[in-house]
Amino acid sequence: MDRLDPASPTQDISAPPANTAQQAVAPGRQNPEPFNAIYEVVRTKRAEQRQKRREAFRDSKRTLDDLKRTDQGLYDRLVSRKKSERLRIQEGFKHGGGKVAGRHCPAFAEPGLRSDAHPLLKRVIAGVARASRLHVGRDKAAVFGTDSKLLGLDEPYIELNPNFQILIRIDLDASFPTLGGLLAALTAVGLPVQPNIVVSTPDQSGGESVIHPHLLFLLPHNRAVWTNRSHPRCRLPPIRLLNRVEAAITKLLLPLAADPGGLSNSRKLKNPCSPYWTLATPNEHEFFSLADWAACPNIDLGASKDALLREAVQVKTDLDPVGSNQLFSTGQQLAFGLLRRWHRSGDPENITNLQDRQVLGERLIKELAALILTGCDCAPDQAMAMAKTVGRYAARVWNPARGNGRRCANQGVMQGQFSPEDPLEVRQAAGARRSAQAKRDAALSALVKAYAAAVQAGQPPKKAAVARAAGVNRKTAHRRWAEVLALACGQAP
Repeated sequence: MDRLDPASPTQDISAPPANTAQQAVAPGRQNPEPFNAIYEVVRTKRAEQRQKRREAFRDSKRTLDDLKRTDQGLYDRLVSRKKSERLRIQEGFKHGGGKVAGRHCPAFAEPGLRSDAHPLLKRVIAGVARASRLHVGRDKAAVFGTDSKLLGLDEPYIELNPNFQILIRIDLDASFPTLGGLLAALTAVGLPVQPNIVVSTPDQSGGESVIHPHLLFLLPHNRAVWTNRSHPRCRLPPIRLLNRVEAAITKLLLPLAADPGGLSNSRKLKNPCSPYWTLATPNEHEFFSLADWAACPNIDLGASKDALLREAVQVKTDLDPVGSNQLFSTGQQLAFGLLRRWHRSGDPENITNLQDRQVLGERLIKELAALILTGCDCAPDQAMAMAKTVGRYAARVWNPARGNGRRCANQGVMQGQFSPEDPLEVRQAAGARRSAQAKRDAALSALVKAYAAAVQAGQPPKKAAVARAAGVNRKTAHRRWAEVLALACGQAP
């Protein structure tokens, strides 16, 4: 049973249509009613499709008894899943106590489904994959698949649909006395709009503290960003703008302990549908598009991940800029040095952890904190703060293919063209010119090959088709078309 899942390969209600430019939406605001209406229509269609499948199953004279005789294991899983789903709907969610998401969680019960009481959660449900491709997790270090979306959406952590992204997630590594205090702090730093959803760790003392919240900013309906680059609707400029907006919001919220390391895995979040978290929906009517975010004067789209990490270390360690930069550089060298050492030694634990980068990050943080505390003049809390920031980032961006210490093919190719007295800026400019020329030559060569292939196949060599086949921008093909024609004619027999 799918839990209110309106997304489908033929109609993704959270994904953008083929032509979104013709749909005018008031900047910064959107009425959620159209989404809810479409949601109910798709929900009804899905129910009808399930009923037809049941009737077809009965018409084929295949019964559970037949399945039990042919595949006992599948029969047991099917019966168990249906029973669990029925109990979940009838009796609500029940937790018997134990460790969840890295903390002890006492026994509790919650009736019904959260999505029934919070309409915004239907947007989140529509933005995750169907059961066969859904990834959920009991802690932030690992995720696993599920055969039931209804039951999977009770897990503490969830991953968004890999094909498109419907929201922006910001992780705050801080606690606030109340939800009102958090919202006031967000306003004080200049955030132009409040988050639509706030998911935080429950306050075990019974208070109203908002502990380590995830801030979720929903994009307007039909303004999601396609992130699967093999999909025909996917375009790179919206993906780049999404990454820049996420980095810009993170930079704006650095004084509130926003985690820049989360930018490397922004699709994984605390599941707002899960009863294990505290949920709040402070903003149910205002949804900023990427263009709205980019138009805000205090949103710096030029923020880089490296600069954000350095600023985060400075904020968390309370050091001066020079001291925090030195500590960051040292930590970065130690982190990647550890990763290279584990890779070259064939460490079996490292090989296993490469399958889940968050597990690798937790191991790296422990090792890194000890090394920093031993080799640097800093307090233990400063060492741990820096180890968490740098360790998580290093674990996410680590590329084992570069861990063998091999030199780049072009490294040192211009070494004989300069003297030691030449300033660094001159050498960098010359290297940039050489690199740009190499890219231009490669693009021209690809265009010529694509042109020749089109002629050989008997197809009209149009600029757009040739550019697409060559993997270059259409503007580049238009600008260099005369060169393409000249070279192609010169290569013709």
